[in-house]
Amino acid sequence: MRATHVIAAMAGIIAAALVAMLVDAGLAKSDQPPIAVREVNVDPGGNIKVHEQGIPIVRVSSPESDPVLVGNVDSPRHPFQRELDFGEAGCQDVAVPDAQQLIIEYVSAKLGATENISPELSLTTRASGVPAIHYVPVATVPHSDSTQFVAGEDVRIYADAGTNVHVCASVASAFISATGIVGISGHVAGPAPSRGP
Repeated sequence: MRATHVIAAMAGIIAAALVAMLVDAGLAKSDQPPIAVREVNVDPGGNIKVHEQGIPIVRVSSPESDPVLVGNVDSPRHPFQRELDFGEAGCQDVAVPDAQQLIIEYVSAKLGATENISPELSLTTRASGVPAIHYVPVATVPHSDSTQFVAGEDVRIYADAGTNVHVCASVASAFISATGIVGISGHVAGPAPSRGP
């Protein structure tokens, strides 16, 4: 180990001596004049800018086949949820506020049906003027004295401003209404909704 230190020290001394000889002999200098460097990233006073000030403009581009997802900050989001109690009525309407688009993000239900036949849970909406029906899966849950049916599903369903979301819980094959509770939640985009009672 000691020999390694001695060799390293000697190598350092020899390197320093060589550099000193080159500098003294004038071999380590250049005969060319220094090159002028002009900094282009300066402010009007000639000071070098370390970072941009203000809000920079950012441009994002992507192909149509792989678009960049963006949000509209000019159209604020407001929470929206409704709970529907189905007695004997098989369908109910939920009004979408005027001047606001409804985006339903979660649908849940706890339903019962006569004859233990699994009910269907559907939502019919109109988005960009086009109607569509959306079915939510319903699972069977054994209960002590009857069979119950539950649903809980992440969705993304759109409904135009001023329209109704038509929510149905029924046994389609037997034309029997289901009973129970259906909840929908999501948000509306646009001006703040008026507060209900």
